[in-house]
Amino acid sequence: MPMKRRPLLVAAVALAVSVGASSVIWFQLGQDPDVGVETTPGAGQGGEVLDRNPLPAPERLVWPVFGRDSSRASNGSSVKLGLPGRAIWARNLTRLIEFPPVVGSNAVYVNVNRRGTYALHPRLGKVRWWHRSRSRSASSPAIDGQRVFVAAFDGTVLALRRDNGHPVWRFHARGPIESSPVVRGGVLYVGSSDHRLYALDTTNGRLKWAFRTGDDIKAAPVLAGQRVYISSYDGGVYALDAATGRLIWRRYFYRYPRIFDSFYASPAIEKGRIIISARSGKVRALRASDGSKLWSYDLGNRAYGTPAIANGTAFVGSYDGHFAALDVRTGRPRWTATSRKAIGGSAVVIGQHVYFSTFAGKTIARRVRDGKLAWSINHGRYVPASADGERFYFSLSDRVIAFTPRGVRQRAPVKHHRTAKPRPRGK
Repeated sequence: MPMKRRPLLVAAVALAVSVGASSVIWFQLGQDPDVGVETTPGAGQGGEVLDRNPLPAPERLVWPVFGRDSSRASNGSSVKLGLPGRAIWARNLTRLIEFPPVVGSNAVYVNVNRRGTYALHPRLGKVRWWHRSRSRSASSPAIDGQRVFVAAFDGTVLALRRDNGHPVWRFHARGPIESSPVVRGGVLYVGSSDHRLYALDTTNGRLKWAFRTGDDIKAAPVLAGQRVYISSYDGGVYALDAATGRLIWRRYFYRYPRIFDSFYASPAIEKGRIIISARSGKVRALRASDGSKLWSYDLGNRAYGTPAIANGTAFVGSYDGHFAALDVRTGRPRWTATSRKAIGGSAVVIGQHVYFSTFAGKTIARRVRDGKLAWSINHGRYVPASADGERFYFSLSDRVIAFTPRGVRQRAPVKHHRTAKPRPRGK
């Protein structure tokens, strides 16, 4: 999650544009917006199949994508673990981990900056396989069926075999990818800094369609019903038909009069409401059906984290350390807290606690209902955790640490692993 971002667009001319049956407003200097659906491979270099061998049987999915599911709400309130107790293993992967692991029944998968993707044993922390990449990585993988899908700053989307990490296919976008993919119904959705949201066939990586926005897409796409939602650095939130990429609605937001806001964070959706935080620090709620604005709340400083949503509350922090729990119906704070240090990543709810990390290298858990401080550890920087029914998996700066819940007896000393020893897979 880089500290420096592209300048905001300066708006000057109001131009009404009609797309399909929807009438929308676009503001840009001197020309019509360069947006729309593309269905030709020109949007990216499509589908290079690398492995045609039979794939393993699907594993049970526990926390398969960033945000736990396709709503991106990071709602793990049904995971009844209590608070973290003792660490059972720690895997030092030596490079920055910006986004949390995803969890299947047989492995924990994590992207590591300039090292690639690791599959770790969930109970022991041993490396099951490692697919090496020298590219930067600022996203979580996505698990679907027999494959793990990863994206990187070099513009590649890779499908890897879940059992050994061998590449199955590769797709090349026209720009860096900082978006966490999501998969449903044989289609993978991912955004790119080439301004496009891509829909790819999960069997071979071929392009189904691409939708072009007005600026970089760093956010993770959201799926709800038959729609895919995405936010862009152009200041817009878009609702598209998931099957065709057809624009259903879009809504633009201003940071100041005549100057657009922009979005690094992904939308999160719950019960027909989209909650999203802008880089300006403004948190907004939209009606998912038509994009109409429901409420807004100003955090008072920059925000890059996707809101977590649980128990009717949205949780989000900002660069001045302000952390707010907002009623999703009204936008009014249920409680607020301050860490006194910048919060640059997304929050996540596990059980009855909400977890977030600060740039001071600290990860904090507060009670969902009242914000009471419940737990902390002096590690972490960005998005802190995921979980299954037995363990927490924390991505804490350069390492993954697994914790059992409090009250679970530790039968053996914690296993510290310095680096991955197996030979890397791929290039």
